[in-house]
Amino acid sequence: MSERIRFENISKVFPGTIALDDVSFSIKRGEIHAIVGANGAGKSTLMNILGGQYKNDQGKVFIDGKQLAITNPDHSRRAGIAVVYQELKLCDNLTVVENVFLGNELRKKSGGMDWKKMRAEAAKILKAFKIDVGVNEMLSDLTIGKKQLVEIAKAVCLAANIIIFDEPTSSLSMKEVKILFDIIKDLKSKGLTILFISHRMGEVFEISDRITVLRDGKWVGTFNSARVNSDQIVDMIAGKELSAFLKSKSIEKRTFAKVILEVDGISKKKLYKNVSLKLYEGEILGIYGLQGAGRTELIQTIFGLLRPDEGKIKVWGKNIIALKTKQRIDLGIAMVPEDRKGSGLFQNMTVGENIISAIPQGVEKLGLIQKGRLQSIAGDLIKNVKIKTYGVKQNIEKLSGGNQQKVIIAKWLAKKPKVFLLDEISRGIDVGSKAEIFKMMQALRKQGMSVIMVSSEIDEILAECDRTLIMRQGEIISEFNRAEMVKKRMVAQAMGFEDEEL
Repeated sequence: MSERIRFENISKVFPGTIALDDVSFSIKRGEIHAIVGANGAGKSTLMNILGGQYKNDQGKVFIDGKQLAITNPDHSRRAGIAVVYQELKLCDNLTVVENVFLGNELRKKSGGMDWKKMRAEAAKILKAFKIDVGVNEMLSDLTIGKKQLVEIAKAVCLAANIIIFDEPTSSLSMKEVKILFDIIKDLKSKGLTILFISHRMGEVFEISDRITVLRDGKWVGTFNSARVNSDQIVDMIAGKELSAFLKSKSIEKRTFAKVILEVDGISKKKLYKNVSLKLYEGEILGIYGLQGAGRTELIQTIFGLLRPDEGKIKVWGKNIIALKTKQRIDLGIAMVPEDRKGSGLFQNMTVGENIISAIPQGVEKLGLIQKGRLQSIAGDLIKNVKIKTYGVKQNIEKLSGGNQQKVIIAKWLAKKPKVFLLDEISRGIDVGSKAEIFKMMQALRKQGMSVIMVSSEIDEILAECDRTLIMRQGEIISEFNRAEMVKKRMVAQAMGFEDEEL
């Protein structure tokens, strides 16, 4: 295969951060090339240079042997490059066809929009890739997974030769991941070059031809996927100490006596029904199931964002069903949401302001924030939670996904919670950040904090949880204690299969 892309001595510096440091490697025509590394390793920065969002400070980019100075996203698109972002760049108030052709509309000779042709073209692409979405559907009516597939259809409509997939599976169900991988393989068969960014090693090895590892802004190496294994790649990404922690069954069997939170027969129409559970002091309780099983809605109800139609929620024996979210927070309940950017952070604020947002009274005097108090409290938490930032004044948007997740955790730790609700805590973060977060959770539980951990990742459920509830179609259908946890059985029950069907 001939060379499609070559990065030559690429460097990029942001205030206080060397994002890329003399990076050089090449990508072949018609290959699926995975780019992996910790959050902050430089993956997104490099892809943003290719996509025209950033301009490299030093070095050269070559496309099909010709040097190309990409100055903006439109220039990148005209060069045949399309990006499918993890944080979707779509408009909920438009239809599917309007989103697919957004900024690339087809026009009649008269200058008007050729809606007939756009609908036909969009329908053709959706059908070709078996995307079960109507061209006239409103985007706001679609699941996150289907929106992701619409983003892919948009990239295909741009007639791109190079498509960058940035964490494309983070919001997809197992069925949708299979559809996506079939699409990617089909695009490869047509000669397109695919850049695939992911933190999920199983997917990286399943889909890629070659893997490039970046670490701390530097190129570590490029490897044939068939000639390395996931342990070797994880060691290069996370370092051997954190890698060993991830591979270990990190907790021993424990016994718990004191119930800290109890959910008793709560139901909410179309979301979940007759759900009961107990959470013990110092326990990490897993909730495993497919997307749409009602897991997120359950912990949103515990946190007070949803009100059940019936049932009770008790903390230390007191029914809190009538309490608002703020009152539950004051009781010691905290939540890290699945959508960290939309629900967990204030995007227009700094790292420090986000961290102290849960305890404004602790840093205010006469309604004004005391900068010294903010620096002291937020600075200590930045250090303790190992947030990679140049300081409390850095804008939260400039942080990597893993470090943004750590900021949310730090925000709640400032409040000293007793119950932590974690919804897909590892979504879109690298193996190093994941190991650091889980290590922290294990330390906090030893101090008496209790955790409910919702996850679609069965391996992290097996590694971190004392007990696991399986949720399917709004109901808790089974419970596994530590000794009973068997991967195949748990996945089978979540999917509605008998063991032998898997």
